[in-house]
Amino acid sequence: MDIFAFDAIRRRVGDRIAILSAPGEWNEPAARLEGAPGFVSVLGTLAPELTVALERLVRAGDHESAAALSNRIRPLMRAIEPDVGGTYIAALKAGLWMRGFAAGPARPPERNLHDHELAT
Repeated sequence: MDIFAFDAIRRRVGDRIAILSAPGEWNEPAARLEGAPGFVSVLGTLAPELTVALERLVRAGDHESAAALSNRIRPLMRAIEPDVGGTYIAALKAGLWMRGFAAGPARPPERNLHDHELAT
């Protein structure tokens, strides 16, 4: 999220529409402090308990703990970023398999992660 673009859009549309932060876990709690009423979760597919915990901390106003949790989950977010760990969908599916969920293979044009990508 580009905080300057977010601010420009927010000022232009006012409260007529809600602008959500995406990917939210990267930007919380900063986006909330800038007026985002919520966020679009990437991590919620893989680890909903972390996303729920982050949301609860932000809603409670515990920004210090929210920032600490956000920093702790960044390595997981990095692993599922499209330009870091392969393909976004394949990385999410691999993570779900690792958690014991039968997510199925990635469908073309996506690809499954290679063994060396899974090891990182």
